Amino acid sequence: MPNGEASAFEILRKATADAPRPDGLEAFMIGRRQGATAGVELIAITAWRDMDALVRVMGPTWQVPTWLPGRDKYVVAGTLEHYETVAEEFEGIRTIGLDLSDLEAS
Repeated sequence: MPNGEASAFEILRKATADAPRPDGLEAFMIGRRQGATAGVELIAITAWRDMDALVRVMGPTWQVPTWLPGRDKYVVAGTLEHYETVAEEFEGIRTIGLDLSDLEAS
């Protein structure tokens, strides 16, 4: 729905403000951006302890985008992507990148 961004975010805020965290949900982040052609885009990122926890909470339709009740009239289209890490822990993982002190020494 055009110009429905404020209403859509209000529904999201109310639904998540006091909701208990599902078992296995480690992080939940919401972002938005002005798309080049699609208008305002809402991006939700969740991090789960493991796939079993995600499937247990989301149920058999875990691979299908879903919306909070009342938000569907504001959604024009949606996609869902799942990514899994290969690392079980992140302590000791070295950051890969350019060390700026190497540039200063040159």
